[in-house]
Amino acid sequence: MFIDWTKNLKTEEEKKNFENKVWSAKEVLDRQTVLIDERLEHMRKAQHSIKTFDTPNWALKRAFMDGFESCAAINKKLIDLDQQKETIYDRETPGL
Repeated sequence: MFIDWTKNLKTEEEKKNFENKVWSAKEVLDRQTVLIDERLEHMRKAQHSIKTFDTPNWALKRAFMDGFESCAAINKKLIDLDQQKETIYDRETPGL
């Protein structure tokens, strides 16, 4: 679990209590990872359609997709509770 989950909590007791709450939600967080992956796959397929380039604002759509992928990568790392104890920003993260 990344220490980002508890970094702003003041006492060790608060940190431990919150960490237990996060771990108890692991099944939900794992499911969220699956849902993020499904959404990314759907968006990537749509992005590679030739119709994407039929509009003058296709570059804006591409910028949106890049931002979405970056945000998804950060969130997937945060909700992967099996990671080492470090901040999410200590690792190479796209867009940071």
